[in-house]
Amino acid sequence: MQSESPLTDRTAIDQLIARLTARDIDGLMDLFARDAQVAMPFQPPGFPATMIGHGQIREALTVLDVYEPEPFCVRLADARPLSQRGEWLVQIDGAMVVRATGRPYHNRYLANCRIDAGKFATLTVYHDPLTQLTAYELAREEGFDDSAWERAAIERFYDLLFVQDHDSLLDMVAEDIEFHWPWPLPGLPERVVGREALRRRALEPLGTLWTPGSLARIGIRQLAGAHTWIADVQGDLAAQHSGRAYQAQLRAEIRFRNGKVAQLTQFSNPLDQIIALGADIPGVNVPGSGIDQYL
Repeated sequence: MQSESPLTDRTAIDQLIARLTARDIDGLMDLFARDAQVAMPFQPPGFPATMIGHGQIREALTVLDVYEPEPFCVRLADARPLSQRGEWLVQIDGAMVVRATGRPYHNRYLANCRIDAGKFATLTVYHDPLTQLTAYELAREEGFDDSAWERAAIERFYDLLFVQDHDSLLDMVAEDIEFHWPWPLPGLPERVVGREALRRRALEPLGTLWTPGSLARIGIRQLAGAHTWIADVQGDLAAQHSGRAYQAQLRAEIRFRNGKVAQLTQFSNPLDQIIALGADIPGVNVPGSGIDQYL
């Protein structure tokens, strides 16, 4: 008997979404290699964060029982192949209801996966843990320490900022987000209030200037004020038109309210930005007399 041909990478991704939506655990297991590795780094307490092999993956999938049968929807938002053969970046939208609380749970997931011969060999899934905790009514439990989840949310926020996944990023901010950028590029606002204004006046214009990049490193410290943090962030971008590399260095103060980013003040070096965008400044990035001639 002739064996079936392996699934194409894209078909395997489509089948993963379809079988998740159907909660077809046996069908899902057929999509994973026997020694597959699955990771969900931002899982809440009590939920597995790392699964290796069919036994652990099947056991972890029993978590689907915590959600009501309907509505239960998992939708593929985007799938892009990466430079290495078989590697993909996948964005997934999920909408469901938690049985125990009756609360709706909507989240966006960013997945890195490697597919070999039609089977998932590795799958790493990132999601917003604060949205999940709120749906489970854990984030506001008396005595619950959500500092670990706020710290993880900050790292995810800047991951999303550099890859320019604006929809997922905006899911993490309050409807009345206050964004302050004390040293903006010319033409960009110094202050924005509101989620849609942040998209329209800040995120979308920045997307026209820079190609999607990646977070390089981040240092996060909690301040004395409740739910308030300082983050020192480095990320790699490239200018759309000049093609020049830009290593962004940001200092941000972030405050959370009810599990969402409510205030964000972000400092960056505008000189580095305009040079990356194509400016040549004598004595700075090209030969010539710089500011020392005035000293």
